[in-house]
Order: sequence, then structure tokens, then C-alpha cells
Amino acid sequence: MKLSPPSRRLTALFALAAATTAYADQPQGIWRFVDAQTIAVARLDLATYNHAPIEQWFTTALTANTDAETAKRTLSQLHLGPVLSMPESLKDAGATELFVVCTLSNIPATPGWIVIPIPAGANPDAIAHSFFDSLGLKSDPGARPPALLRSGSIFATVVGDSLILSTGDPARFQNFTPADRPELAAAFTAAGNASIILAIAPNNDTRQIIEQMLPQLPPPASVPSTVLTRGLHSAHLSISFPPNPNFNLLIQSDTPENASALQSLITKFLTLARQDQGFHKNVAGADQILDAITPKLDADHLTVSLDSASMDRVTSLFIAGLFTQRDHAFQMKSMSNLKQIGLALIMYANDHKGAYPDTLDQAASYIGQPPQFQDVTTDPLHPNHHPGYTYIKPDAPSKQLPAEALVAYESFDQWPGRIPVLFLDGHVELVSDQQRAQTLITQAKTPKQP
Repeated sequence: MKLSPPSRRLTALFALAAATTAYADQPQGIWRFVDAQTIAVARLDLATYNHAPIEQWFTTALTANTDAETAKRTLSQLHLGPVLSMPESLKDAGATELFVVCTLSNIPATPGWIVIPIPAGANPDAIAHSFFDSLGLKSDPGARPPALLRSGSIFATVVGDSLILSTGDPARFQNFTPADRPELAAAFTAAGNASIILAIAPNNDTRQIIEQMLPQLPPPASVPSTVLTRGLHSAHLSISFPPNPNFNLLIQSDTPENASALQSLITKFLTLARQDQGFHKNVAGADQILDAITPKLDADHLTVSLDSASMDRVTSLFIAGLFTQRDHAFQMKSMSNLKQIGLALIMYANDHKGAYPDTLDQAASYIGQPPQFQDVTTDPLHPNHHPGYTYIKPDAPSKQLPAEALVAYESFDQWPGRIPVLFLDGHVELVSDQQRAQTLITQAKTPKQP
């Protein structure tokens, strides 16, 4: 049964009252770390997270909705990255939930922080190490209190019964002053108790600042900023894990007129996406995704709801497209790394009568200082495996070898579908033919006849 706008407002008031009561009852909960400029709070339920059925769901959905090569490559990246592994690692370390607080108070230093409640009997050090390890972060030796762990600017610190992860100075959380945000708490309560929930509610000050500093949204929006600031009063999103996945988003506006204006703005951007050939090229099933996420107008709010079948299709296509884009970016970075390595090898050979170094480390000074050398010799797709490139030293002076001889390539255990390859003359090529790649590697490793 659909509620009329007055009934919806009455329901919202009850949610607001419940959220305000919850706020008062949980001073040590997530609301202890919410400030006046917080615009969103998200929660991941680790207690109900089960890696195996989620992985199986991803596999089935990808196989059914994408081609075999895309499905294989995407699943490979999911297994390598923290998307599936981090929640399981945190759960094994004793954590039961994870919160993300997004705030404007410390921009541009950080967009917010992560809060992980520490259950009774759990070890905060184990949870912190699990988080760092999942992201491939190496903790710096001798972290100074109040930091429990630190990796560069990223730190973990314990405040009461919570573990905080952010950047900058951890001391600011020891005497953190929370702000009363009942509207944000109401949106959070309205999201329910799904596996993942997200609540968004900018405060009035944030709206006014946007309206004053940006009275007109830039092209292609080209509408008053009030379409956004008044159209998005609050929003809540809930996502449930398999075996019964679903997705529900509700955007609440101040009035039906503001809801209609916001829907028109969203539709405008979705139409532009439909007309973007690059978007269609990089995201398979782009039109299906856009159809599914087009919001429906219902009085003073907009909704997007996906059932299990829609979730299968949209999630698989979206994730495959996301990883395709990421793969392209990583390939460009990897090819750039090999070009820099190639230039360093040429410079080394010029300074050593045509002879090449025994290892890449011997050519490090031609690449740069240790941090730059570390970056250039790290494969962005596998940052924890160093070096990320296999160097095959030429067994003859450069003048005696063909320019197309292979000297280095992106390391792999199983054939990844394509690899960047560095040739003797310094050019880099993306090789997708496995047989050709293996022939080049074999030839490079075969001793040359004198």
C-alpha cells in the first residue's frame, strides 16, 4: 500500500523520534563520531557476511550476463582485490560491523573515517592489522600513541570501544565532539537492517553554502543548485547479500515539486549517458543498467528498487564495466612503468659499453630515488608482488641484438589474457596472443650463438 505525502511525513516523524531516542541511548555508538558537517553514514554488517555464497552469486551472475572472457577477468580481479576478502578478514579478526562516516569538515585532507566497533573479547590490534593487510598496507615501525598502527598518513587508533581508521592526526578523535544529527539518524533508521545501508542528509548550513557559492549548477546540468539542495532532503539505501539479494533506494524531497525537478535532472544525466558511445563501449549492457537505475517519481520522493533477478544483471554488468575501466587504467600505468624501465636500461647500457645490468636493482639510479624506483617496478594490478616485472638480461651487447628482442614483461603465474612487454629498443607493446608472448619469452631466455 502506498502512503500519501501527509502519511509519509507522519511516518518520517516517527522515524525521527525513534532515531533521536536511539542517539541518546547509544552515546558510544557510531553517532559519537558524527560531526555537524557529516553528510552520510554507511554500515556494513560483517556478522551476516559469508564469502562463499557471495562469491558463487558473483560467479553465476557474471557468467550469465557477460561473455566468458569478461567474466573470467572480472572474477580474477575480485579474488585479488579487497572487495570480497576484506570483510571476511575483519570478521575472522572478531569485528561484527563496519561504519563509514563521510564529512566535509576535514576536506581536502580526508573525506571521512572508518569506525569499527570492538566487540567484547575482540583484539583491536588484530582487527587493525587485518584491515591494513587487506589493503596491502605495511605498518610503519614504532607508531606513536595514540596511533595503534600507521602506514604513511593512514592510521588506526582506539577510542573507547571503537577502532578508528583515517588519515592525519589521530589525536583529534580522543576528544571528539559529536553533533546532534537527528535527520541523518532518521534516514539511517529508515534504511532498516540490511547487509549494507547508507543514509544521506546534508544539514541546512551545507545546503545554504552550496546555494550561495554555486547558485547555478555548471553544464551539462545548467539548473539552479536548489534543484539538488531542495530535491535531496535525505536519502537511504539498503542492499541485502545473497541468497536473496535486493537493492532499495529512496530519495526524499521537501515537496512533490522538488522531487519532480530532481527526477528531471537525474533523467537528463542518464540520457547523456545513453548517448555516450564511450560509455556503451566500456560497459556491456549499458542500456539495461540505465533502465534499471532510472528513479520512479512517487509524490515527494524518488525510488529505485531491484529484485534478485535485476540485481544479478545490473551488478554483474556494472562490476564488469568497473573492472574493465580499472584494467585499462592499470594497463596504461604498467606500460608507462615498462617504458621508464626501458629508458633506464638504455641509459645504463650507454654508460657501460653496451652491457646490461644483471638485475633491475643495478639500474635503480637511472630510474630515480628509492620511492620512485619502488613505484616504477611495481605492477599496479599486483602491488603486493615485488618486483612486478620479469627482467631477462640480454646476453650480448645492445648493438649485436635485434631491436624487437624482449627484455622485460609484466610478471604472471597464470596467463591473464594480455601482458605489457618491453623490447630492446625501448618500445612497449600489449601482447594478447599467449603463444606469441611465450615465444618472445623463450627466445629472450635462449642463449645467443657467438
